[in-house]
Amino acid sequence: MKIFNLENSDTKKVYIYLGVLYGVLFIPLIFLRYPDLRNEFKYLVIAQDMIESKNYLIMRYFGELYPDKPPIYFWLLIFFKKYFETLTYPLMLLIGGLIPSMITSMLTFRLFSKFIQIQKAFYISLSLSLLPFAVGISTVMRMDALMNLCIMGALYIFYSLYFGVSQWSKMKIYSIYLLIGLGILVKGGAALAVPLLAILFLLGMEKNLGYLKKIKIIPGLGLVLAIVAFWLLSLYFQPQGKEYINLLLGQETLGRALKAKTHVRPFYYYIKMFPLLILPFTPFFLCGFWGLIKKIKSFKEWTPVEKISFTWFLAPFIFFSLLSGKLDIYLLPIFAPAIVISLLPIFNNLKLEKILKGILAVLIGFFIFANGALPYYENNYGMKPLVNSIKNSKKKRIIAYRFIDSLNLRDETGSLISLPRKEHLENFKMEKEDLLLLRNKYDKELLETGEYIEIYRNKKYSLYRKEEK
Repeated sequence: MKIFNLENSDTKKVYIYLGVLYGVLFIPLIFLRYPDLRNEFKYLVIAQDMIESKNYLIMRYFGELYPDKPPIYFWLLIFFKKYFETLTYPLMLLIGGLIPSMITSMLTFRLFSKFIQIQKAFYISLSLSLLPFAVGISTVMRMDALMNLCIMGALYIFYSLYFGVSQWSKMKIYSIYLLIGLGILVKGGAALAVPLLAILFLLGMEKNLGYLKKIKIIPGLGLVLAIVAFWLLSLYFQPQGKEYINLLLGQETLGRALKAKTHVRPFYYYIKMFPLLILPFTPFFLCGFWGLIKKIKSFKEWTPVEKISFTWFLAPFIFFSLLSGKLDIYLLPIFAPAIVISLLPIFNNLKLEKILKGILAVLIGFFIFANGALPYYENNYGMKPLVNSIKNSKKKRIIAYRFIDSLNLRDETGSLISLPRKEHLENFKMEKEDLLLLRNKYDKELLETGEYIEIYRNKKYSLYRKEEK
């Protein structure tokens, strides 16, 4: 395909290609999607609570303190809910996920094109843009893509300065720490850990830790601390602010790192999962990583691309593996260097380059297919037709059976009562105006409790009303 072949003067074409790629393949996905019940509707509920309470620092979830996330992403969500209510969800996916993901890919290209041919740098950015797992993260309502942009921005500035491909200035130096501070307020401590560990590992391998003084590490971290301290101080003077801070710094920071309550997995979890997350580039990644390990003793003789990708990937990977709580999505900040490592064996190998072009073409075809298949999925497995059916019925109450996450539909369906166990349903007095909501796997339990009439069903969810006798 001609699009895969570029000359060294075609830098502008890369940005055009990436822009068209996101516009044609991924923007349609975000307008076809409907919010996920467990997380995305949950964030919408929290944002609505902040709007109603007029407290934009303390987050609550059905009255309970919710210190799980910093505030910046929710401020963005609140802005769209207040001024673009009907477009809140797609705009959040666009501004909070897809555009940050696109800029991250462009910065990845811009960074590595300083050291290698435009063609090779384009392969890196295109592969990163089409990586299925990364695309999935950027097309859901989560903070990770936005935080990853902050991390990428900080590391882009550092690597450009360190390897002498950008003019040094104090403004650029302090921009590194401003981006880290912003990233912390978007998602959390990973915005500090990833760039700091990548930088320290590189300088340690280079035996050049004295460079930390040149990049103003002490005053820079002081700036990060000041940003976080200002946020915490603002929290302190809010109602329940002290309790909120204790939860934030306790169970949500040290707790998740040392003894998480959820997502607890063994040290080797990411070793087992990462090859799956980077599909279809897994064989190339394993070859590339092993090739770097074999010549680790000659690290100082490596190219800047090898040094950057190896240290940026490995140090944060070990850090994430040491944490008690683990989720696949946490690894998003190291997919860029992982893709570079994957493509190292391909560079200067025409046979492997043809294979790579084939993979990229297949991925483009896959996302074209996904745009066509998503409406079918949403209609048969999603919540949208269910919610529409509830709205059209104009019933007063929705009774959710063994479906606690359905409470997140509060703002969509009105009054909603959760019955978590069978005995609750048996003892509950259903009225003729009520609708019973459940997942299809509990149909048999429902039919055992009395006479119900099905009024809506797709392949995952059902709505019933009690038969009048």
